[in-house]
Amino acid sequence: MSSSVPVVLPAFKTLVTSALPVGSTIWTGAVMPVAQAGPGDVTGIASGVILQIISVHFDADQFAESGPTYKHEEHYNIQCSLCAWAGDDNYDQRVQDVYTAYADLSIAIGASPRLGLGADQIRLAWPRQLSLSITPDALGRSSACIDFEVQVQARVASQS
Repeated sequence: MSSSVPVVLPAFKTLVTSALPVGSTIWTGAVMPVAQAGPGDVTGIASGVILQIISVHFDADQFAESGPTYKHEEHYNIQCSLCAWAGDDNYDQRVQDVYTAYADLSIAIGASPRLGLGADQIRLAWPRQLSLSITPDALGRSSACIDFEVQVQARVASQS
């Protein structure tokens, strides 16, 4: 395998799906301007929590072992945004909602720091909070979003 990313992303999604509130949306791709039930839904939905998995950024991809079992060390961040919104102007509650969801997500990762994978696939993963934004969404509803990353370290064996 040339990278652990194709294995880690689905494992991360599976782990956080069970940690987030029932009915939460997990979206892979660029940040959506309006919280939507799905692609093309421009009416939005009344309230909820959404996790957006935005990108993967590599901090290191370095040589680890040579020979027939060549291995390289990967250090990367899964960049995410976690948002809570509702059809009101209660911004204090949105901050509480998003931090409750972030705590649940952090606890799930802490309880499974290999994201449910074996030691041969991933060494360690942990969340790191980057910022909190409190603002109305594109439809004027109260929202609070935590931008964070899940830092991942893995040693990958490249097959010849």
